[in-house]
Amino acid sequence: MAQVGLTERAARKRHSASDLQVMTFDITKVDRAVNEGERMGLLKIIALRNGGILGAVIVGERAGETITELAVAIRNRLKLADLAATIHPYPTYSSGVQILTTKMALEETFSRRLGKVVQAISRLWR
Repeated sequence: MAQVGLTERAARKRHSASDLQVMTFDITKVDRAVNEGERMGLLKIIALRNGGILGAVIVGERAGETITELAVAIRNRLKLADLAATIHPYPTYSSGVQILTTKMALEETFSRRLGKVVQAISRLWR
């Protein structure tokens, strides 16, 4: 297990629930974990709605190595979109960070006004 930055509990004490975005990802969906037969693990990222990363927890194989990217992101005030746009080697455990940050960045983007307009327009083409 590895943890960096704020825990979810500490983030909820400092920020309102509407300002936070917390999401988890099953490590066993990462191709490297599948190749190595991993059966358990998860990645959790705690962020602000503006994409600022507050903290992360990883449980599972290679957690200590994988969390380093998130520690650097927090230290340098990178956003979810910055990690999502970073090319990750494949297959590695860190590709789980890219998958989860991409999901979180997209969710945050589509929750804003412009995102809702894009969603409405896309429904018209279906």
